[in-house]
Amino acid sequence: MVNQHKKVKIEMIRKGVNPSEVAREVGVTRWAVYAVMTGRSRSARIRLAIAEKLGTTPGRLWRKGI
Repeated sequence: MVNQHKKVKIEMIRKGVNPSEVAREVGVTRWAVYAVMTGRSRSARIRLAIAEKLGTTPGRLWRKGI
């Protein structure tokens, strides 16, 4: 089974989305984006930004959504 971090990472690679790009658009550091990707942080704003870049919803990327 693929863990959440890998699931998000795979989708970002497939769609050509760079964590640094998301960070710039949201106005946070890339480390903040990585923290959300790995589950260390649960920022709804960053989750939503990642999901929008991937053309999906936070609930589809993270089991519990926002």
